[in-house]
Amino acid sequence: MASRQKERIAALEARLAELKKREQDIERRRRHVAAKLNRRDEVRRMMVIGEAVLKRFDAGQPLPDAIRVLLDKELTRADDREYFGLEPL
Repeated sequence: MASRQKERIAALEARLAELKKREQDIERRRRHVAAKLNRRDEVRRMMVIGEAVLKRFDAGQPLPDAIRVLLDKELTRADDREYFGLEPL
């Protein structure tokens, strides 16, 4: 009888390990999907902001001071700075 109980315990422990692995897989997938959605939203925000700035820039309209200051701080590549008429670093 003790042998049967040990077998039952071993089977339950194996099932528990299987369920824990499945739970980890589900959580890993959930995090992956959330990261993918966050990245999609981030790219969309960049596109919308960039489109708004470029539309104004390409129309020859002056960029607001706040945007020029931001671009001056953030743009480090010489060709990017030149495109927006900023002095090289």
